[in-house]
Formats: sequence, C-alpha cells, structure tokens
Amino acid sequence: MPVLTNGVATPHESFYFEYQGHPAFRKGNWKIVRESPDAPWQIFNLAEGMAEENNVAGESPERVEAIGTAFQAYRESFPH
Repeated sequence: MPVLTNGVATPHESFYFEYQGHPAFRKGNWKIVRESPDAPWQIFNLAEGMAEENNVAGESPERVEAIGTAFQAYRESFPH
C-alpha cells in the first residue's frame, strides 16, 4: 500500500481531481496541476514540500509527459 508524504497509508497509487477548473493529478509523491485546461502542466515533488512552491516542469519534461499521459488515461476512464 503506498504511503503519502504525510505518512498516511492509502490504497490508491494515484488520484485525479479538478477544482474550479484546475485539473490536477497525483501519482506517488508527484503532482501535476494546470491553472487552466490549456495551460502547461506544472509539476511538484510533494516529498520535498506539500506547499507546491518548486515547479520542476522545466527540469523534468519526461516526467511531466509520463504523468500527463497517466492523467489523461485516468480521466478518460470516468464517464463525463
């Protein structure tokens, strides 16, 4: 069972949500978010801080792409 950065166990490897039009997806300690549906992804390593202050998208484009692809597949698995 995966453990979140706050030490709480969760049965989920990842989860997706949207808040006020901002899509987000968490996979392990990584979280991608967008300020709008057509904005570029921002990516944060939550193991280094839950405050989402250090966007590392420019340093990790391959991780952004991989998690973005996982986000899209996860999102499409739900009826709209």
